[in-house]
Parts: sequence; structure tokens; C-alpha cells
Amino acid sequence: MLSRFFRNNKEYDNSACDHFFSLKRKSWVSLLGYLALIFCGSASAILSGKTSAIHGHPPNVKGTLYLLQPDGVTLIEKDELLHPSDIPNKLKLSSLNTGLEFFDKDGDLGLRGKIYVNEADIIWMYEDGKRLNSYEQSKPLGKTKKYRVNVVVPVEVSSATGIPFKDKISFEWQYKPEVGIVPKISNIKTVRPSVLANGKDSHVIIITVTDQRNQPLENQDVLISVNNGVKIADTYGEDSIMLSTNRKGKISVNITSDISGFHTAFFEIIENKWQSQIQMNFIQP
Repeated sequence: MLSRFFRNNKEYDNSACDHFFSLKRKSWVSLLGYLALIFCGSASAILSGKTSAIHGHPPNVKGTLYLLQPDGVTLIEKDELLHPSDIPNKLKLSSLNTGLEFFDKDGDLGLRGKIYVNEADIIWMYEDGKRLNSYEQSKPLGKTKKYRVNVVVPVEVSSATGIPFKDKISFEWQYKPEVGIVPKISNIKTVRPSVLANGKDSHVIIITVTDQRNQPLENQDVLISVNNGVKIADTYGEDSIMLSTNRKGKISVNITSDISGFHTAFFEIIENKWQSQIQMNFIQP
């Protein structure tokens, strides 16, 4: 039987009870007043020497869990669009607990948690709450724009100082992902490190536009602009032009200048205002 009592904020266990009850009968009378301080039995709360708080509550958890992109590594953030090619039953739960907040009513320290990913129940639903069947979960998300995902998973939460020091909680969390394409400029490069600033030689700039899964995007309009005397070749001296990506998601543009030094070319995807830039070196002839 677990037994504890306190005196002067110190903790004693049932060995103290055994000691007192083993005293001779003639000593009992003198001990009656002192025995009123002793609690012998199951203790539901004890004082923590490290936190000066009362034990008795296990640690708890709240927060956000993350699904992983098809690469099995990259987190799908809360507001990030899923890709139409993503397959529901291929998107696994992350074991990282960075989105979780641990707390303890007793004020215990050293809180941490473990997500039992292999025991997770991930339920995919359409926006109206209808569940995806096993066949639908094995197919790409496609053009449907909105889904709901319910996750039920055991999370073991523990502390370094508390009693009880851990608990296994059935953690429930809902995610409302949307599906769509996010264009981005994933690469910009110049063919040559420098060209002559003679108004004729040109830097050949190649940019690549992809989606959030790094797949090339065709027919993406990109605004290209320059300044400070730099010109875009074959545009009759214009300092801006709009071009579209080819099947490989690429655009090539020639830029000239008769002013030496480093100059900057700016790029902006029209659809979502994604911006990027690159410096070009023009040297004195």
C-alpha cells in the first residue's frame, strides 16, 4: 500500500507508518497527537520538491499535426495547397511534434511527447462530410477543390518531474486542405558570367517556372523588366516584356546594355505575383 505524509513540507512514505506501528503499546498514548498528521493509504496527490506544485494530473497536449508531402519528408503546412496529383492514402502523418503544445496543470517540467504514427486513423472526407472510399483514396485528388481530414492518433505525453509522469492520449485534429497549383520561379540562370557593355552583346537569361511539387508549368505568363539603361533585345529598346513558359516551364530572354557594371533583371509571375530577380555583369569593351 502506498502511503505518504508530510511534515514541514517534507515527504515520507509508508516505511514511516511501519515504524510507528511497531512501537511498543506503552508509547501509543504519547503518539496520538502526532499520528493525526499521518495519512496511511493510497495517495492521490503529493508535493513536488522541484516545482512546489501538487502532483496528481498527467501532462496534456494541444496543437496541430502535419501531413507529409509525397516525398515523405516535407511538411504540408496548414495553409498550403495540396497538389491535384497528390494521392490521399500516400500522404502520411508526420512524427514531428513541433506543432504541438504540451502543458501540465501541476506545473511540472520537462514536457515532451511522442506521436504514434503507425496507429493513426486518417479519415479523408469531401467538404460536405462524405467519406472517400478506399478507391477514391487511392486516386489523385484531381480538380476537387476542398477536403476535410480528421486525424485520431495516440500521443504519449510525459514530464520529467510529475507524478503521474506520462499519459497516452487519443489526440483528435482536423485539417481542411484545399487543392490547387502554386506557380513559382524555381530557377534563374545566365548563360555567361559577363558580356560586353556595347549595346549588342547580350546576357541570355533562362528562367524555370514550376508548381509546388517542382513540376514544370506551361503557359505561365511572366513579366520581365529592367532599368538604368538596360534593354531587352528584340523589343525595339523596351525595358519590359511579357513572355510565356514553354512545355518545359522555361523562358529565355536576351538583355543588353551599353552601360558597364552590375544590373538587375526582375521577374514576376502574373497569376500569383511571385517575384524573383538576377544580377548581370556588363564589362567595359
